[in-house]
Order: sequence, then C-alpha cells, then structure tokens
Amino acid sequence: MKKFLSAALAFCMLLPVFVLSVSAQSAAPALLGIYGSNMLFACNKPIKIAGTAAPGTEISVMILRGGDAVMRQGLATAASDGTFEAVMDGIEGGYAGYEIKVYADGTLFADLTDVLFGALWLASGQSNMQYGLAQTYEGFEISKNGGTEEYIRALDVPVFPEYNGSGDNLPYEAQSDIKNAFWCKGTETGKILNISAVAYFFACKLRAELDMPVGILNASLGGSSIYTWLSRQAIDSSSAVKDYLASTGRYITSDQWGSVKHSAFVDMTANYNKKIEPLRHFQPDGMIWYQGESNITEPHGAYTDAMNLMQKSYSRLFGYEGSSMPFVYTQIASYLYGDNVDSYNLVGNFNIQLAEIQAQNPSAAAMTTIYDVPLEWDTKKIDKDMGAVGAIHPMIKKPVGEKMAFAALGLVYGKRQSYSAPVMDTAAVSGGSITVKFKNTGDGLAVKPQTFGTYTASPGDTPLYGFSIAGANGIYVEAKAEITSPDTVRIWSDSVAEPVSAAYAFSQVNNYSNLFATENGQFTLAASAFITRRMDNAKYVQDKYWTTCDIDSIWRETGEPYFAPAFGSNSGNACVSFTSAEKASGTAALKIDYTVKNGLNKKFSFGPVLSYKKNKISPTVFPAVNTDYSVNGTVSFKIKNTSGRSIKLDEMRFYTSAFAWYSPLVKGTPLTSAEIPADG
Repeated sequence: MKKFLSAALAFCMLLPVFVLSVSAQSAAPALLGIYGSNMLFACNKPIKIAGTAAPGTEISVMILRGGDAVMRQGLATAASDGTFEAVMDGIEGGYAGYEIKVYADGTLFADLTDVLFGALWLASGQSNMQYGLAQTYEGFEISKNGGTEEYIRALDVPVFPEYNGSGDNLPYEAQSDIKNAFWCKGTETGKILNISAVAYFFACKLRAELDMPVGILNASLGGSSIYTWLSRQAIDSSSAVKDYLASTGRYITSDQWGSVKHSAFVDMTANYNKKIEPLRHFQPDGMIWYQGESNITEPHGAYTDAMNLMQKSYSRLFGYEGSSMPFVYTQIASYLYGDNVDSYNLVGNFNIQLAEIQAQNPSAAAMTTIYDVPLEWDTKKIDKDMGAVGAIHPMIKKPVGEKMAFAALGLVYGKRQSYSAPVMDTAAVSGGSITVKFKNTGDGLAVKPQTFGTYTASPGDTPLYGFSIAGANGIYVEAKAEITSPDTVRIWSDSVAEPVSAAYAFSQVNNYSNLFATENGQFTLAASAFITRRMDNAKYVQDKYWTTCDIDSIWRETGEPYFAPAFGSNSGNACVSFTSAEKASGTAALKIDYTVKNGLNKKFSFGPVLSYKKNKISPTVFPAVNTDYSVNGTVSFKIKNTSGRSIKLDEMRFYTSAFAWYSPLVKGTPLTSAEIPADG
C-alpha cells in the first residue's frame, strides 16, 4: 500500500519532482546547517559529515591538527537525491582543536575550524530545560563579565525552526536539517546565554570531572508534550501509545495532517520532525530530559509508555544498536496545577511514576530528585535586566544540572556505582510500624540537616521530615521515622496502632523532606517520593510543617508564590522568632517576646501562618494547606514561661472560618485555659 501510494504521489507530482531533480544536479555542495566551526563531536565514535551535492559528486574529508593531516578518510558519493554522508573513525577526547576540510570532486567547499572531540549530550524537554542561562544569577554575572568556559560547546537549535518559510509550520515528514542552527562556545557570551541553564551547568560539571570538552545539542520547547518529541514510526509501533493518543483525540493521521491547525506544543511528532531527526548524524553519549509538566494530568502509566518508547526509538536513531541510549532525567518541582484537593497530589504521583520508569531500566536510566532545590522564582534582585520567569519555573538551575551530571558520571562514565535517586525497594508492616528498604543509597541513607535563616541544625538534632502513615481507614497522619540501617527506614506514629501504608514526600509542598543518599561523607540525591500501598479514597497529609517549630518559612502558592513565615503574631506587642538555645525536640523552639506598657496590652496571640489576605479584607487559606484536624484525637505542645511571672494560656484555637473556631480542652479538665507559673 505504501509503495502504491508513493508511486501515485510521484505521478501526480511529476513536474515538481523534475524541477527539484534539475535543481539538485546544479546545486553547489554544502554541509548541513547542524555543522559549523566551534562544534564538538562525541569522542571515540564514528565521525559523520553529511550534506547535499549534485548526485554522483565525490566527497572527501580531511581532518587536520595544527595544520597537519591526521586523517584522510571520509569518502562518499552524493546519492540520487543529492544527499551524502561521509563516515570516519573516531578521535580521542581532549582539548586540542581540529580543522575539518570537505571537498567535492577535489574542490574545497567547507572548512570547519576549532572543532573539538569530547563528551556530547542531547538536552531536551520543556520550559524548565529551555530556561536560558541568562535567566539565572550565574548567567547575569556572565553577561557582565563574560563567559570563561571555552571548552563547553553547544548547538543552539531554534525554538521554532523554519519550515516552508515560517517557524509556525509543521512538516508531516521528519526533516533532514535545521535552518539557522549554530554552534557556539562558552566564551561567546552573547550566544551561550541563550543555551539551556540546566544543560550548561550539567556540561560544566561534566567537563570538570571528566577533564575533557563537553558539547550540548540544545533542543527543547517550553510547554511541549512528550508526544511532540516522538516520531510517527515510533508511535505507530506502539499500540499502547497510539491507541491512547487516538482515544484522547490526539492521533493525527496522514489524511488529517494538512487540515489541522498545528501546534508545536501539542501535536504528535511536531518537535521530533524539526529538532530531533535532523540530529541523527551525531552519536551523543546520552540525553538529559526535563519534562512532564504538560503531561502531569495523564492517567498513571501513559507517560511510562511514552517515555520508554522515546528511549527505545532514540536508541535506534542515534546508533545504539542492541542497547539503550542512556537517559538522565529529573523529577519535576512543586507547583499547584489546580485548586482542588486532587491537584495537590499531581506532582507526587507524577514523580513516583518517574521513579517506576527508572526501576524498569536501571542500567540505562538515572533519575534525580530536586525537591531540595530552592523554589525561588522572583527575579527582583536583577529583574531590571532579566525579568520574572513565573512560578512554574524555579530559577535556581545550577543544582539541577549538577545533579544530572552526578547521575551521568555514574551511569555512563563509571565514576560511581550508585547514581540514581534512592527509591523504595520493599516495604513490610511489623509491630505497629512500617519498614521500608531502599535501592540506590550510595554509602548509606542519612538525614540532611536543615538550614533556617541564621543557623544550621546539627545532624543529631534534625528529625526525618516528610513521612506519614495510615491505618485501614486510609487517613494519613504525620509520622516519625528513623534510619535503622544504611538502606532501611522505620516509620510509625503513636496514633496509628495498626498501620497499613506509609508515604514519603507525598505532598504538594514537600520541600522539607530530608532523607538523602550519601557518598564519601557528602549528601548526594534526595530519596524519591513513595507510597507503600495505595488505598481507595485515601486522604494524604498536606502541609503541616508548623507542627515541628523547626521551620521558619514555607513556600506558598497563591498565584504568585513566595516564602511565607511559618509563624506570626497578630498582636502588636508580640514578636515571634526561633531559637535553638532551648528546645523540647527537633532543631528549634518558637520564641515569643512581648511587652506590656503602663499595665495595658497584657494579652497577645500567635500561631502558624496558614492564610493570607487575598482581597485585603478577609483571610484566604493558602492552597495545599490541610485544615481538617479531625483525624487528631489529641494535640500536645509544650510552653516554657521565662517571663518571671505567672501567665495564663487562654485557649488554643482551630479556625473553621475567619470568625469561628473550636478549642480543645486541657487534658483532664473541662477548661480550655491553663495557668503557667513563673519559670514553669
């Protein structure tokens, strides 16, 4: 059927084909636009030089170093369609620059200078990968002082490559080249600042550790679905992916293609055809991938099918015959994708799915976690020069790139045995607690001390955060946890006598979860979120970090997210702060200083900051804050009175609205109040 269709098309398009043939025969020889001076090839892998010339043209390639020829290979003949590809033996990586001369029938037509050989990686994904170096603090410094990384090389693929005269046009067929793509090096400040910040920092770390040049094939698009990065051949080869796209109205047939108003953000094959297929002449060491926000609402498993298909098809495209192209990818950062309770779990569920994908192919995939990376996004410090980037784009990208480099150094270059984030291996219920065993723990699990403002807690003071536990009712409550062996954690709660399931870092605000792998005494990657057993209609813990008095500020999402104080006072005569000098448990205690003037204003109040004045009149609860405390049978806290005189605790209030609350009784009494004696 395909041959018949091709023949029919050829007959109907006879005149244009004839014109193209004449044009190809008279065309001057040229290299594809993906090549250029200052470029980098993967070391020790076949060197492929491709371009166009009149059919039958003899192509030869010479590689020189210091003016002397080091290789006289690369003979090829332009095919009937006017394309050629000359292949040569690979060259070892190093800092020496090479020159590549390309001849057509003995006449020089291309001369590439300062060509390097080293580690080459494809960097792709959506906005958090596209996010440019210029939008980071480090990039701002580079813009003022100039870049210094001469041995970082990047192929900058246009955000919307031109096709048929416009970047908006999307081809049905995969393209052979990328118009206006260009290579640059790290010292070309005006160009390198446009490169992906994650990819740049990844490359810098890799260059330092491998002691060789590093190149990046920079191809990403903010807001793009994973299906835009898959080829039609790959999609058609997977019934799971094809059927899912068809069931959601996103599979576009060849007949439909011309009548669709195309979108590079949504349409299947859109970015593959214009940005990935043309790179097939390169053989990168692997791919770094930061994407998923556009697919976060897909049903569980759909992204797994697409991701596995991507790795399989890219392995074929880039020459990994009989093996898998290494993939290094990151989980996504906290962000609120809706205003209902179900939305609070989207990030956690998606990140758990990413962990499952890595577990399916551990020898060819590595996953990093980033919930410990600051969620700072407001660029007020330098916004006159940079501008804000939006809440879904945390602007601190250097740790993300360096974590990916950490993983790549183990996965691809054998620098370490444990290179992916710790993930749950097995879980067992025993004696009122749940024991979880992990994989990928490096030298062993450890609690990472928290840093709050002016002090850093010592390891012995910091408890494990982020754990919760549930009984058969499916209601998760905050849990205690301890590391019992290098790869094992025990989880329990005094209020759940018969636990059924435990969870970790499963909250829309999980930035204080602090279980990490270690290597040579250093913290490496944070453990992945997990749920030991799924239960129908489960109710998960959301944002109750104030219960520890250990955390002075919490990331909030209000449409314009920011870090809000964990505690505050609405009384003008009271000041709330934190102290590590005296504490009942954990790393710190809450300290309240208050003043009494002329015997007046003796009363004051304080509490966790769980709301804000959205309309500047009535308080609005922050999104992702769980205000239901009905699962708590008791609430306990300790207050030490250091005022030198007796004080009265009137009540503790749980607000059900701005004007209504209920107060628990003091244990063993019918009262909501208690006297606290001086120094008691």
